[in-house]
Amino acid sequence: MDIEDQAAFICNELDLTDEQALYLLNALGLLPEGASLPELREIREPVMQPPPMLEEAEPQPDQSVDALDDWQRPEEEEQAQISRRAADEALEQERWGGNGLEHEELVASPSGIMSHTPLAPNFVVSIKPNIQEIKPAGVRVSPGVPAITYDQSTFDKDYEVIQLRVIGRRASTAAAMGDEIELTPGKLIAGRYQVLEQVGAAAFSRAVQAYDTLERRLVCLKVVKNDKECMDACLEEVRLLQMINARDPRDEHHIARLYDYFYHLGHLFLVVELLGGNLFDTQCYDPSYFTPGRMQAIARQVLDGLAFLHSSNVIHADVKPENILVKNYSKCSVKLIDLGCSIYNSEAHMSHYVQSRSYRAPEVMLGLPYDGRIDVWSLGCVMAELATGQVLFPNVSEAAMMARMLGMLGEFPPHMLQQGQYAGAFFTRSGHVYERDPNSGLFQLLVPKRTTISARVASSDRGMLHFIRHLLVPDPAKRPTAAQALKHPWLQYRYRSPK
Repeated sequence: MDIEDQAAFICNELDLTDEQALYLLNALGLLPEGASLPELREIREPVMQPPPMLEEAEPQPDQSVDALDDWQRPEEEEQAQISRRAADEALEQERWGGNGLEHEELVASPSGIMSHTPLAPNFVVSIKPNIQEIKPAGVRVSPGVPAITYDQSTFDKDYEVIQLRVIGRRASTAAAMGDEIELTPGKLIAGRYQVLEQVGAAAFSRAVQAYDTLERRLVCLKVVKNDKECMDACLEEVRLLQMINARDPRDEHHIARLYDYFYHLGHLFLVVELLGGNLFDTQCYDPSYFTPGRMQAIARQVLDGLAFLHSSNVIHADVKPENILVKNYSKCSVKLIDLGCSIYNSEAHMSHYVQSRSYRAPEVMLGLPYDGRIDVWSLGCVMAELATGQVLFPNVSEAAMMARMLGMLGEFPPHMLQQGQYAGAFFTRSGHVYERDPNSGLFQLLVPKRTTISARVASSDRGMLHFIRHLLVPDPAKRPTAAQALKHPWLQYRYRSPK
């Protein structure tokens, strides 16, 4: 008997309600994909071929049940038959340990009348509804798959939830807007934030100065580009900033605050603390601002912010002058921004495409394991740049940067070259730096020019020079962490004036 005949038999011959028949078909996997119960009831009526001609024999009593006779049977005989059926079912349940109904198969009697013959007793099923076992039509569940129950405490421990508000104007859709939103002065965003002036643009977003009409304060409104990569990065930044707000409620660790975030007109908006210009712009417009006293204050605040992030197992992974903003020029207070590229320590092995190239640590370039000390290296590069106005390791090529590091800081430890996943892309077996000329295609050795930090950073402040050398140690195992760097003697020295 094929699957369709079995399904038709269950629908038409068994005394079941629609709900019981549908459940039994699903449980046995007999419901054809796309088929419905009425179709099986109306179309799949079993049809038998006429029985073959038999030789005449003595008449035998017909053991099959004729439907017409059964309909015309007196009431007393019908009740007796019902009692016998109930007794048979109870006997079968006791015999086979089941509490359900056996499969039955249609057979033809010699008289051509359909009769019911039980199948093998191992096919015992229950037609009692069981919500946990109901599966979609046509889906078979692999045996042995355990049922998983929802655990709220486990969810709260392993997952974080971002409650993203979606704000839309009534009787309007975001689809009516273009890819870019016009942020003209005076425009009201989401019925609350009034645009005042443009601030700048970054890789993932545009920023404007705005007035929060609810809280009555100036804020920075960031409009994320309508791109999946940008959206993903900024949602991760929202998650990290929420964590920082919760762990630093008094705003003591020099990281920009997140005030609000929402989805509006097809874009993600971030409302963050309004700060001043970044250190790169400040160095361009007023290089005299960076006196040893102010540089000491900057280093102390940035290291404090990095130590706080690292204590939460977060690596900033993009420390550079553009991501350090001035909050108060006269007090020389600064804050770290842009956590869109930040990663957790547990994810450090997943990518070596982190940090801006001129501030990239050697272990990242060589493909070695790394941790929060790559941020300490980046800060060393930033300090040297603020003191001189020149990038310490210009972004010419990674091989040229490697050669410059060797000439200024000395040879790398052998284990870094032996264990580095990408060391072969920069070093020969003998330890010489090489690169391939993009024009000729020929390989050439790069001979580093011997120099020192003191020669590159012209400053009379010996404590500051020692501090920069302390951060720029090629071997990450010997480089200090942010918390250790905060204990450097230069940071404990008190200048008479921050100027």
